[in-house]
Amino acid sequence: MPGRPTHRSRRIACVWLPDWPVQRRRLAEPLLARRPLVIGAADSRGERVAALSDEARRLGVRPGMTVSEAEALSGHGVLAVAPHEPGADRRALQRLAGGCERYSPVVALEDAPEPSALLLDLTGLAPLWRTEARLLAALVGHCRQQRLSAQIAAAPTVGLAIALARHEVAPGGAAVTVDNSVCRERAEGLPVESLRLDAGTLERLDALGVRQLSQLLVLPSDGLPARFGRLLSKRLAQLTGEADEPLVSFRSAPPLAARWPFETAVSSYEPLRRAVDELIARLCAVMRRRRCGALRGLVVYEFADGGEHQRIVLRLFRPTNSARELSELVALNAGGLRPRGAVDAVGVVIGSTAPVERRQRRLFHDDPRDDPHELALLVNRLATRCGAQRVTRVLKRRSVLPERAYGLSPAVDEPGREFPLADALRERTRRRPLLLDAAGEPARVESDPHGAPVRVEHGGWRRVTRCWGPERIETGWWRGASVRRDAYWVELAGGARLWLVCDLASGQWRYSGRS
Repeated sequence: MPGRPTHRSRRIACVWLPDWPVQRRRLAEPLLARRPLVIGAADSRGERVAALSDEARRLGVRPGMTVSEAEALSGHGVLAVAPHEPGADRRALQRLAGGCERYSPVVALEDAPEPSALLLDLTGLAPLWRTEARLLAALVGHCRQQRLSAQIAAAPTVGLAIALARHEVAPGGAAVTVDNSVCRERAEGLPVESLRLDAGTLERLDALGVRQLSQLLVLPSDGLPARFGRLLSKRLAQLTGEADEPLVSFRSAPPLAARWPFETAVSSYEPLRRAVDELIARLCAVMRRRRCGALRGLVVYEFADGGEHQRIVLRLFRPTNSARELSELVALNAGGLRPRGAVDAVGVVIGSTAPVERRQRRLFHDDPRDDPHELALLVNRLATRCGAQRVTRVLKRRSVLPERAYGLSPAVDEPGREFPLADALRERTRRRPLLLDAAGEPARVESDPHGAPVRVEHGGWRRVTRCWGPERIETGWWRGASVRRDAYWVELAGGARLWLVCDLASGQWRYSGRS
């Protein structure tokens, strides 16, 4: 039996996609290709630039800069800003990995929280393409055909392939390949950043003047962990092939699937429903043994005439292995199902799973609306009935302008995001309407000497019974005009609540929101 390939016979190709979130967004929205683009991610310090296009870099924008600083630096209306969606980035990268399986049976995603590279095991495949160079040229052509800006390199180890792709390949250029006999020599010329280390370790190395791998490789390896941690020694060993770094295919967990063929074709809904329920029950039993639950599912109806299959797609807010819940979601989606012919077989596929959170029921529960499990059930049903893209949740963005302080994203794509608020901010947020409009309709308002509204024309003049504010909003000069306004949240006689803003420059009142 042939032995396992060593680093001296192994061949790994890395397909690195620089600024992958930007590339993915531009592929989805081609109009963004004409504008400088930044991807903004919210954190505790504000909304910061997580990724950016080359056009934005030429304007002076840098990663880590706040989005407001980037907009001020680039000028009014020049910069396009898109939200950071790591889940969508990963799914798009997995689709690209599926397309690369024609070049290698093992395709993996880079081992990183937010991967931007694909890794292909090319060991023993070069004779099928005559030479490895022809295989890599075909891979380069495939990326160009997909309109991707890719940097590709091949080496004996995963670490060296990634390092070469990122630091020695020109954007859009030919692939770089390193022969097994010169692996260490090529590694010595690379910068320390190629080791995939954390920022703290890189800062300590830079403070000591260590900037090239040649400086690290001459140091005694047994003394590195005590000073820089175990990750540095691990990355060095992986780079040179002294430690193995296996590739885990992105298809390593095959989807759960079950199929029910009928003896004779069926055209009525009831036997189809029973067959689907039985298949779901079988798959849920498997998921319970694995302690996981379904996040994505597919029900397929195969027709006897061999025509195109009819499908029901399930996207869930939180994983579940409850057969009754999944059957209910299928029934909701199949309420209007009218098979166009006799069905020869049905199949159920669970394409994506996740660990199921264990929870203990309480004897008394103050409000079932606060139960996250009940919320997940509601979102699952709504997404199944109305469409996953129509059920959204609010993503918090750092902006003092209320209408720019939030964004909407499909709820099933952001299942675990929670945004705790301080008590004062929570109370102020509750008073705001769900939808805000910066350019609202003009309003007629009578105010007191301090500027607070006392009467509002809203289906006739009505007295203001309660008023919160003012909330002074003054910012945005880099967008072409300074925003200076006072906002009030008022309750009128009769119970109506309005969000009113007064432009401090013109004195004009407007409706900016209502409930």
